[in-house]
Amino acid sequence: MHAMVSIIIPTYQRAALLPRALNSVAAQTNDDWEAIVVDDGSTDDTKEVVRQFASKTGRIRYVHQPNQGASAARNRGIDAASGEFVAFLDSDDEYLPKMIERELSLFRRAPTLGLVFSDYSYVDLDGLLHGSALCDFFPIVHAMPRELIETNSYLFPLGIKDWLGQSYFVSTIAGMVRRDVLGDAIRFSREHGYAEEWLFFGQVAERCQVGFVNESLALHHFTPGSMTRNGEGNHLGRVKSLMGMLNGIDSLTHLQRQKLRLQLSDAFAGMRYTKTRVGNEWNSCVYSWKSFLQSPTLRGLGRSAKQACRAIVASLNGSDCGRSAAGNE
Repeated sequence: MHAMVSIIIPTYQRAALLPRALNSVAAQTNDDWEAIVVDDGSTDDTKEVVRQFASKTGRIRYVHQPNQGASAARNRGIDAASGEFVAFLDSDDEYLPKMIERELSLFRRAPTLGLVFSDYSYVDLDGLLHGSALCDFFPIVHAMPRELIETNSYLFPLGIKDWLGQSYFVSTIAGMVRRDVLGDAIRFSREHGYAEEWLFFGQVAERCQVGFVNESLALHHFTPGSMTRNGEGNHLGRVKSLMGMLNGIDSLTHLQRQKLRLQLSDAFAGMRYTKTRVGNEWNSCVYSWKSFLQSPTLRGLGRSAKQACRAIVASLNGSDCGRSAAGNE
């Protein structure tokens, strides 16, 4: 008999942290789940950790693959999933006890839903617990038109595509998807090293109705060295995800594309800023111009011209820092 929910846990070199994630799954108030741990080429004790947990519950599967990245690991888990629903948990994070119960409850009350997501808490680098990531980082969620289905649980009757174009508020660890919505087509992009969930959930939201549980049902742990700490990686990830949405979602309206281009302009402007901070005037000029092309304004044109002048001056002074890189990014 298949479990109702397949929880996919990609991991790489996290044997010391993986027990926390697995314990949080075992502590769920709804136990109709299976966990699929996809080991992305670890050389530590990950396999043994999973073996010990699997011997206790019998509902944890171990899948090993050569190192290919988190997206490839999640996709391997999706292909191996037997549940009607698929959820995701990073190996350094954890579910709160009612994660499965609360999101499944909304699916049952509103059978047309294909995606449900929730709020989540987080622990910052100083070890401080914060109760709501959506309130702190993505308050836009609470401005979206919604219908009450049950206590703290809502349906978005107008969808969320317009809003996803402005912010990627659906966290991987807080979302659950009906497996048949994914089919064989929707998977995590392996071209993205950051914010790959933005494109993934954008494609899911194109196909189905979306629900929201306004409760923190997962706990994210910020860790040193994470790409979320890397400003350049952040902006570059946004660029790739937005380009993926513009090129990969055919049903976008003109207004939706316009909103995405505004976000893309902002992401290119962020890249310009990171290059300016390190004195890379040529790459800064390139990103300034790309920002302008996505959202042509007089202010943007003036900024691009100013950046071009700075790059020319830098060249005349004998600096060609990053000139070759500008053509490759």
